[in-house]
Amino acid sequence: MSKESIPQHNAHVLEEERKGIADSLAEQDTIRRCDAESSAAELKHEEEVQAKRLEYLHEQGKHDAKDLKHDAEHNAKNLKDAAKANAERLKL
Repeated sequence: MSKESIPQHNAHVLEEERKGIADSLAEQDTIRRCDAESSAAELKHEEEVQAKRLEYLHEQGKHDAKDLKHDAEHNAKNLKDAAKANAERLKL
């Protein structure tokens, strides 16, 4: 190799290395971006699932509260009736 071609060769080698590094960094950036998008989609899906679960639990809680209220009213009526019956027996 002549003295003039060595710097050109070195410049060419350095340019190829620079291109390789740039391509590698671009590929890594693409992979990271895809991973981030995938993670964001998974998180959004999980958020939607949890929101539906919370809505279901809320509805179930309302239903359970109605059942408890009905049971309490029924128990109160039974206690009132029992108290009346006891009072009637005590009068006899």
